[in-house]
Amino acid sequence: MSDFVLFSPLGLSDPTRGNFDGAFLHILRHLKPKKAYLFMTSEICHYDELDNRYEIMGQRVCKHEGFNCEIIKIKNPDLTDPHLFGNFYFLFENIIRNIKNENPGLKILINLSSSTPQMKEALHLICATTPYKLYPVQVVSPAGKGNKSDPVGEDYDIEYEWTNLIDNEKDMDPENRTNMVLMDNVNLLFSREIIKGSLLAYDYNTALAVANNIKELIGNEAINLIEAAFLRMSLNLPQAEKLADKAGYDMFPIKNEPAKTIFEYILSLRLKVLRREYADFIRAISPVLTDLFEQYVNNKTGISLKQDLCYKNSKGIYMMSRDKLLSKGLYERFVKEFEASSFDDRPLSAVNIIPLIIIKSDDDMVKNYALNLRKVEASVRNIVAHQIVNLDDKGIRAITSFSSQQILNFLTFIFSRTYNNFYKNNMLESYDDLNKEIINRMQ
Repeated sequence: MSDFVLFSPLGLSDPTRGNFDGAFLHILRHLKPKKAYLFMTSEICHYDELDNRYEIMGQRVCKHEGFNCEIIKIKNPDLTDPHLFGNFYFLFENIIRNIKNENPGLKILINLSSSTPQMKEALHLICATTPYKLYPVQVVSPAGKGNKSDPVGEDYDIEYEWTNLIDNEKDMDPENRTNMVLMDNVNLLFSREIIKGSLLAYDYNTALAVANNIKELIGNEAINLIEAAFLRMSLNLPQAEKLADKAGYDMFPIKNEPAKTIFEYILSLRLKVLRREYADFIRAISPVLTDLFEQYVNNKTGISLKQDLCYKNSKGIYMMSRDKLLSKGLYERFVKEFEASSFDDRPLSAVNIIPLIIIKSDDDMVKNYALNLRKVEASVRNIVAHQIVNLDDKGIRAITSFSSQQILNFLTFIFSRTYNNFYKNNMLESYDDLNKEIINRMQ
């Protein structure tokens, strides 16, 4: 059984003409839809009431070809002028939408060969602009020539027409005259360009909104990847990974935690810079500094920071311990680099990890960049957090002496030194690779 339903206006070559199937009957015969919705104007309604010719001939063809099809009549007895385009576009659009809703998961065939030129034009336009996929079908005349016989009218003999119907005669090898029409969907073309532009701007919210309007035209894999990109940008990494896996795409260049989360956070900062969301970029720096600096100390200095120098207080917060600094012989140098006369227990943060990087690291560039990031955080944090500001890149440079790209480079460099065993520079282009994949999946 096929997964089609058919929408077919009826014309004066239906159900048969000149001993051959009309378009409606021929589509039934060869594409075997589960349902056929027959649109009737006033004249066709009159002929239907005379002898029920369309349903009778349709059901006979179904029985002859060995399948079942429910025939549903859409009667419009007041539609007396089938030659006016304006009578049909919105009417057809509404009917086809209802057919879609009544038949989820089934493909809708559209008969483009029966009825008046105005009806055919309306259906062509609908097929080219709907936000879901339709399957237009044309049926050519026998032998590719115009049908010279008289149009079907009141004097229609069902038994005679059935007995002499050439398309029934298998031994005569009648041709299949149906053609599935390959037609560009204009809605898809425009929407796809909007999605591409949104992807290039890393605006996944807009891309997802547009894609959801044409989801049947671009496919579930593209939708899943766009939504995965949106969730990834929002740092909902588990859900993003589920959707990417569902689409068969390996999204994350780094697999192991906590490196994966830290790197994805840095990538999200990169997007803020590329999108020129400078105030949001500055606000978002502080959270990643503590995690990044902690992992650098853990991986490169021989110190397990939380275990060796911290404890958890009653609220579950890690506190850097004065006593543990003393026991490790680090206290005096720590206080000097901390630029204070003393140090009391306080929550673990980037500010009190940097002295350990200065003391224990042998990488001068990491030490220099860590100090730069501390200055950036201190100089910008209060301004952005407590004032309504319209911050641009020049403003960031004026306040911090560094551009947003330089600040991003500091973070990326320290990450690369922390995880130099697997980090590669091209990992920074992970979102661009994802965008290319989404565009390919929309083709």
